[in-house]
Amino acid sequence: MASVTLDRRPVFASRSLRTFTRRPALLAFAGTAVLAALARVPYLTVGVGPDEGGYAYVARQWGRGAALYRDVWIDRPQGLLSIYRVIYELSGHLWAYRLGALLIGVGVTLVVGAIAWMLRGPWTGVAAALIYAVVGVGPHIEGFTLNGELAAALPSAGAVACAIAWWQRGRRAWLVAAGVLGATAILMKQGGFDGLVAAGALAVAAGGPPFLERARPLGLVAAGAAVPIGAALVHALTVDFGKYWTDVVAFRAGHELHDSTLVGRFGGLKGTFPKAEADLWALALVALIGLVVVARRRTERVVLLTWFFAAFVAFNLGGLYWTHYYVQLVPPLVVLAALGASAFPWRIVAIGLVCLALAPVGETLVHVATTTGEAHDAAITFAGSYEVDERIAAWVKQNTTPADTIYALDSRATLYYLAGRVTRYPYIWHHSPLLTPSGMKLLRKMLSGPDRPRIVVLYRNPRELDKSRRLATILTASYREVWRPVKGIRVLVRRDARGITPPPVSARASGPAGHQASG
Repeated sequence: MASVTLDRRPVFASRSLRTFTRRPALLAFAGTAVLAALARVPYLTVGVGPDEGGYAYVARQWGRGAALYRDVWIDRPQGLLSIYRVIYELSGHLWAYRLGALLIGVGVTLVVGAIAWMLRGPWTGVAAALIYAVVGVGPHIEGFTLNGELAAALPSAGAVACAIAWWQRGRRAWLVAAGVLGATAILMKQGGFDGLVAAGALAVAAGGPPFLERARPLGLVAAGAAVPIGAALVHALTVDFGKYWTDVVAFRAGHELHDSTLVGRFGGLKGTFPKAEADLWALALVALIGLVVVARRRTERVVLLTWFFAAFVAFNLGGLYWTHYYVQLVPPLVVLAALGASAFPWRIVAIGLVCLALAPVGETLVHVATTTGEAHDAAITFAGSYEVDERIAAWVKQNTTPADTIYALDSRATLYYLAGRVTRYPYIWHHSPLLTPSGMKLLRKMLSGPDRPRIVVLYRNPRELDKSRRLATILTASYREVWRPVKGIRVLVRRDARGITPPPVSARASGPAGHQASG
């Protein structure tokens, strides 16, 4: 192996000091995993958000024999859908998806703790794990949900940890593992490349001066990355590689470029930043101290700043700035914050900074644990929309059979999953080919044909989607309104439908509920 040119420093000065500090640190480290689980338990019963509902629906169709990408449209890679497929096959209950997010959150807690431990010592590792155990829940940024950002965070942070383990121990297998994990993160979300970039940067920076000495470690990372990427491409060949490329690569790239105007990006960021600020302002403040600290040590500067910068680039590539995008920034911020907090010689300062970093989310968690009803759901962005979806789904199940199809216009696939029904229209999200002329033509054809859905739920005004008003005209001609669950949502049934049960009187009087489009 090439000689390592980056700085190395023993974390402990003596064997006795190492023994004295590591035993209680290991207990505290295990305690952070328990805390991470307990902090997420209150969210096991809050339902799912629009994205989760869509992923669960696609996974269910996949599990029932539909071919991913060929029979079911989705612009996310196989890794994330595989997690949902496994959970569906094991249980399928909504709490199971939330439990999956809990387990991943515990895993990320331990991995970011391990990164800080390897860089600065056991108590810095405990600090990082403690901060993520709490801040990682991030109710306002949906840190407790099973989104692509959280699913990618575990293998991405794992790639960083493996790269650091190679730098400290010299075993090349760690670099291969870093590549495997870093590429796995990309299969959870296309923008989950931050861990792979950080691992590659450390591999290059730690090589010797000759070019080959730097290229060899990077080659090992690339070799590891080829394994999951290759598996994904093989699967794509078994379905339809052209459709896979169009949906997962070309559509996402074109969609992100379409949303690249400064005005549009600023509007999206302005809309979600207050929610992110509520969870992350203190963490970011302490992480700034960490930035100053790591700037003085080359190894930490290379791996941590590259990690954070790559995550920040990925965060901005999406363009829409949905609240869950901020989840990707949390792991590198947590490690920076832990290094910043532990940089001072006074223990009370370190404890105070750690408490500051987790205080905003900690206060929210205490509030959630001690309240019920609307006060309990106040910090959950999709709480109102999920409650409405539950009521509509119950009524849909009562008035349809499994052979009937339904349609939710245009981005509420949670309804399909809750009602146990399907739609024949392939595009179940707003930001999809639905917005193209061919997609709108296909929608009008479905809603006017003989096999049109028995029930259509309008979550969005059809005139907003089709300025020609032909879509609205078709709905008026083919459907009649039977229910307005809340302001802005209308439930329609086919004019030739029989045996429709009126909705409950109490349901008709409900007030408005929030709606969050899928991202």
